Amino acid sequence: LPRLRAVPRSREYRAATPAGRLGMLWETVLCLSEDETIFTEEVFRLVVRSLLDELAVSRVEHADLRIGPSTGRWRWMRNAADGLSLFRDELSQHANMSVAFLAGINMTKSVEQLDAIFDTVVDGSDVADGIAGIDINFLPGDLFKVKRYLPTLCELQRSGFKINVHLGELFDNEVSRYLLSHIIPDRIGHGVLLLHDPYLVELVRHHEICLDMCPTSNTTLGVVDWTVDNPARRALDLEIGRALCRERV
Repeated sequence: LPRLRAVPRSREYRAATPAGRLGMLWETVLCLSEDETIFTEEVFRLVVRSLLDELAVSRVEHADLRIGPSTGRWRWMRNAADGLSLFRDELSQHANMSVAFLAGINMTKSVEQLDAIFDTVVDGSDVADGIAGIDINFLPGDLFKVKRYLPTLCELQRSGFKINVHLGELFDNEVSRYLLSHIIPDRIGHGVLLLHDPYLVELVRHHEICLDMCPTSNTTLGVVDWTVDNPARRALDLEIGRALCRERV
């Protein structure tokens, strides 16, 4: 944590774009992953247990969690199903809480890596059986890879998988317009910049797409300072999410 916290204080970070800042934080995480004393089974269990305890204290009844469909840094796992099994073991201690897992796919990876990840998700393996949907994030330079997998994403959505896409934070609305003309996700990660585009506002409102906003990410990356602005309030003023609010009331 001290190494991660030092990154936003650097001169290079302050001069970078939001996407560049995220890249700097990610490179730091990759360096940390080389330390085999951090990404162990014991640490994984401790993190899961702490997370569930915090959710319980906050009286959270359900959470959707993004997981990596490939093991990556957690070298003790044979595959991601091992992580899901451990998570469910700890979840058994919380009778009033449920969790749905979404396969997080970072489209900045190579096509070869992405092919392997999508094969894991669609081949009916233990990993595929344990997830409820797909969560996609990408940068504008990865758009050609997103196009490559759009037919697969649409087919997964038709088969019942939920599709989440991160939009409206790291790049302009032209990219978001293009993607949303080809697939309508069930949820959008962030979406704060979409609120400045009347066409996208109407699209989100018409399809009742949930916007998953993250004040910490937006503020840390310099997209929106939530201490002086409130995109969630703006979304509600634009009648995004009001139907869901009325259903819950």
